[in-house]
Amino acid sequence: MVRTVFLLQFLSDEKLREVIQSTTNKMEQFNAFCKWLLFGGEGKISDNTPEDQEKRIKYNDLIANCVILNNTVELSDKLNTLAQEGYVFTRDELAALSPYQTQHVKRFGHYELDLQTVPQPITDDLLFEIILPNNPLPLLGTETSATG
Repeated sequence: MVRTVFLLQFLSDEKLREVIQSTTNKMEQFNAFCKWLLFGGEGKISDNTPEDQEKRIKYNDLIANCVILNNTVELSDKLNTLAQEGYVFTRDELAALSPYQTQHVKRFGHYELDLQTVPQPITDDLLFEIILPNNPLPLLGTETSATG
């Protein structure tokens, strides 16, 4: 019964279909990003024990989240710099940016970790106003119903 009601809502509600499609696309992008980071064995998990398989997946997700955090901080820093130079961004331009960038990642590089130096605090706040379109679509969950 619940599945039937949901399917009927899905078929009749274009906004719901758009949200589900958008969310699916984001998850597919994340999975492709994780697969790109998982090198060695061409992304195949060859361990036979569930514990080792789970560890490999969790470690890969940890690395992916670290790269996403770094990308987000770098993007925010660059956007703030451009805004200080006078550039103005629209919501659509910012929505086109992705934290799943890989061109700067050296997958097979040598990395030296400095565990003695304390890093600077992360300041990823955007320090500028975003230009909204003339007829902006409401954000998900903020729509008001006509019935009150």
